Amino acid sequence: MATRRGDTLIFQTPPVIAAHAAVGGKKEGEGPLAAGFDALSADNRFGQSGWEAAETQLQLRAARLCLKKAQITEKEVSLALAGDLQAQCTASNYAMRTLGIPYAGLFGACSTMAEALGLGAALCSAGLADGLLAGFVFGLLQLIFDGAYAWGWQSMLLDYLVAFPPLGLAGLFKGKKWGIFAGTVLGCLGRFIVHFISGITIYRIYAPTEILGTVFDEPNLYSLVYNGSYMLPNTVLALVIAALLYAPLKKFYLGADIQR
Repeated sequence: MATRRGDTLIFQTPPVIAAHAAVGGKKEGEGPLAAGFDALSADNRFGQSGWEAAETQLQLRAARLCLKKAQITEKEVSLALAGDLQAQCTASNYAMRTLGIPYAGLFGACSTMAEALGLGAALCSAGLADGLLAGFVFGLLQLIFDGAYAWGWQSMLLDYLVAFPPLGLAGLFKGKKWGIFAGTVLGCLGRFIVHFISGITIYRIYAPTEILGTVFDEPNLYSLVYNGSYMLPNTVLALVIAALLYAPLKKFYLGADIQR
């Protein structure tokens, strides 16, 4: 968790940069900061025929060097935050796909490094990376195997791939005495908000429609009632299950099982 003072986040458990790596091309090798790079190439295209492939190789080399210096493997990385100047996410997308690392693209251009550091620190401090990734995978599995109903790719994106990751927001309350309950409410609320947005944008074509004998001709009210009709019971059921399991699993809820 973190507290905010103005525009500054103060972490209770400060994040740590375990390793770093920098790779440059011909110009970097000729400049005054050449000694600060881990690897330099005299070929700005890194042996590739196009700039997209060249920057992919640049990111691959930097990532592999960083992993080597940190003494970890690709499988031990929960999430990579990255961006580039090839349509913002082209080269980094191919690089992370090659490495097999879960990837979240950042649209920041010159601010990408600072954006990635800040966002990564917040995710690590709150324990959200694994939770958000688990929510995304759960949404993907729902979409593929659970007979998901979607109205075009927009609905697939909003109602599954975007709606389920907010369940990982429960990690914001890790280690808190009643955090499992507050986290459950926050996670379900985040999912509901995404479904509500989907209802008033994509599924507004269904209004007017009848629900439980009442005709709703206003998309906002229709989305509120329809999505609330299943999200409220889901939230209540999750809270009941959390309450039943609270005593036997208390040490896990509070993080007492983790050696510090």
